Amino acid sequence: MNSIKFLGALVVCCASAAQAASLTDIWTDPHAPGVRAVLVQRGDSLSIDLHQQMSIDGVSLHHAPALKRIGLDASGHPVFAGALADGSGFVSVQSTATGGIVVEIEGIPMPRAFQFARADSAVLDLGGSWLGGYSHGGAPCPQFSGPARERAGNWQVFYPDDEDATRVTLRFASTAQVCHFNGKQAALGSLTRIDGEYTCTGGLAGVFESADIELGGVTLGGTMKLRTVSCGDLRLRFGGVRRNGF
Repeated sequence: MNSIKFLGALVVCCASAAQAASLTDIWTDPHAPGVRAVLVQRGDSLSIDLHQQMSIDGVSLHHAPALKRIGLDASGHPVFAGALADGSGFVSVQSTATGGIVVEIEGIPMPRAFQFARADSAVLDLGGSWLGGYSHGGAPCPQFSGPARERAGNWQVFYPDDEDATRVTLRFASTAQVCHFNGKQAALGSLTRIDGEYTCTGGLAGVFESADIELGGVTLGGTMKLRTVSCGDLRLRFGGVRRNGF
């Protein structure tokens, strides 16, 4: 990476040292409603999605799936850098002394200023029925419905175990595919994480993980990685709008 053009810096208070240890959360700009960054940190790797607004399938403006830690800043916080998924530029992310982040992108002259926004970290109730769909890129998977976006689908989220509120089931149904995702739910700042096992029509089954589920006022969205034997890892973007009465 050579020169990196300044994309934005944010200044925010009220972040403790423990919170600053992980960048996993939603970062927003109070001066540009709807503009936000979703960061998911796993050790020395960081993924980032830059959004303009919540969309039904969670599509972002820019996505970088695997930024790597390249060093530490003067305060001892890790600095991450890597390429955007579409190859249009490079992105770097680092913390500020006041608990914010600086995001810089080379090749995308779109100045943005993101402000740290952390919601209640309690486990959220995602239960209900959501009219929406999913999409996935890459090579088509014969056992899956393909890379085309599924719009006319329905997500149902429910908690089958009265004694364990962290056990959750997500059921997706459309004319092309029916899948059940059974897992454990946990809070990640203002995001939600679910890991577990899934089964789909066509014999597709395995484990899945979703670390950036976002619950809006009437929307649900996030990404999900499915591990398969025949097609490798499938990365989905999913979301929906709450149906009235649910």
